[in-house]
Amino acid sequence: MERDAWIVEAEGSFVGYAWVWGPRLPQPDYDARLSLRLPDFPTDAAHLLLDQMEDRVVEKSRADDAGTLPRLAIPCTAADLGKRDLLEARGYRPVRTFYRMQRALEGPSERAAWPAETSVGTIRDRADEEDLYRVLIDSFAEHYGYMPEPFDEWRRRNLDHSEYAPTLSFVVRRGGEAVAGSLNYRSPDEGTVGMIGVRRSWRRLGLGRALLLHSFDSFRSAGLLVAKLGVDSENADRAVALYESVGMSVTRRNTLYGRTLETS
Repeated sequence: MERDAWIVEAEGSFVGYAWVWGPRLPQPDYDARLSLRLPDFPTDAAHLLLDQMEDRVVEKSRADDAGTLPRLAIPCTAADLGKRDLLEARGYRPVRTFYRMQRALEGPSERAAWPAETSVGTIRDRADEEDLYRVLIDSFAEHYGYMPEPFDEWRRRNLDHSEYAPTLSFVVRRGGEAVAGSLNYRSPDEGTVGMIGVRRSWRRLGLGRALLLHSFDSFRSAGLLVAKLGVDSENADRAVALYESVGMSVTRRNTLYGRTLETS
């Protein structure tokens, strides 16, 4: 990681950072984050930082011997016009848009309506963690940018997070089989639905809606004031419509800008 991240200072002040990660197998796709205090960030320094990021991705791609030109993707909020202009000047183009959605938890709310013979429980031990992992991996298998990963890596990335809330995360079972789950996080006043999914063979039964409402109710009981989540605007399962139907609204739009990098 020490070669995949950068911090930028100017006149003794922190003005930006960046990192790259990947590849997102089976494709040579690399993710990145780029935070710059534009327009105050000098343009030449911004381009130098992007040079280093792109060079590192090319280097990693050569080492992996992918056989296909690598692609680098960098998110940009709709309000960050300076960053958008910088990326477009470098040849990056929009490839996908993601929404940040939220709703207040105050006041009355719809109660979860569970299908018959359904049980829901929190994450108490490794067996629950593995059930949650299998449910979410299956649920997201057809989603944009999906990359399979072993349980231990998934656990380290998602459950070792300081804000992971096992008592606010859930596995739904039917007939003893784990069929749905939500991986949730909490900060002092906010609950975040990090991932929520229903296995394909168990969809169209209302499990996703019930699990979402159950998560909101658990957030409220824990004293949290706001519920948040992120979603792909082109989600094929009409997730945006579901979230809107339970009172959520879009508060931020992030567009993923991508570019194919030459390795010669």
